[in-house]
Parts: sequence; structure tokens; C-alpha cells
Amino acid sequence: MPTVNVVSEIKKIVFAYNARLTVEERSLLSIAYKNLTNTLRSSWRIVEAVEAQTSVHATKNAKRRRELLLVRQQRHKIENDLLDTCNDIIDLLDRYLLLAAKPGEGSRDYYRYLAEFGPEKDRKRFGETSLQAYKNAYKRALTTLDALDPTRLGLALNFSVFYHGE
Repeated sequence: MPTVNVVSEIKKIVFAYNARLTVEERSLLSIAYKNLTNTLRSSWRIVEAVEAQTSVHATKNAKRRRELLLVRQQRHKIENDLLDTCNDIIDLLDRYLLLAAKPGEGSRDYYRYLAEFGPEKDRKRFGETSLQAYKNAYKRALTTLDALDPTRLGLALNFSVFYHGE
């Protein structure tokens, strides 16, 4: 089943059962959104590399300038698709799922993706939001989760990825 269909089916369950998902359903939802965002992030990296390569030759050639414009349009489309996808899961988490979630779960990673790959004008704001969300989640996880809890370990790993990317 394509990822988008998995997302829409799990969202139906979220609304039908008041955000009380089984472990398997929560895992499927997480994997589906990670697959969507990973695909968009990979596409962004490829398009950005093509853009950098095309821009080298664009000053000398009208055809290359047109190509550069098209590549930039595609990068902006990918950024907007990522923004829509991340906002969708962030809204779902904030409005429904976090009310029934374990400590340490949340939307920090999606803000991190937006800080790195989202529209240029919004990246700083998303970075600040992500940092605050990571700090709050980690502080809560330190007091509520065992040191070897997989959620706490995953949070620590992703928080370190955030700092490494800064």
C-alpha cells in the first residue's frame, strides 16, 4: 500500500478512536510519515545539487538560465510539499496524538526537517521551535522515562542530530 494511503487510513483510525492507537498503528503512522518526509528530503538534496551545478553555467547561457529557473521552481515545490506534510503530522500530533502519547514523543523531528529543508524564509523560526521542543521533551523524558527506554534513547539520538546539523 502506498505511503499516502497508509497515512490516510491511520488518520481515519485516529479520528474514529479518539487518538487511541495501538502500538502497531502508531508505528505504522510514524513510519508512513517518516517515509514521506525522507522521500521529500532526498528529493530536495538532489534538486539542490542540480541547482548548484546548473547555476555555474547559467550566467553564460540562456538555456541554462531557463533550466535553473525550472530547477528552482521544483525545489520550491518540494519545500512546500515538505511543509504541508510536516504541518499535517504536527497538527495531528498536537491536536490528537500527544494527549495520549508517552513522554518524549512529539513533533520535534518534523520541525527539524523544516528547519533544514523548508522554505528559506521560515528555517530560523522552525529551528528555534525544534530546539525548544527537543529541550522540553528531553527534560520531560529525563524525569519520566528509564535511561534505557527506547523512546528516551531515540530522543537523545535525534536531539544530537539536531545539534550536529546546526
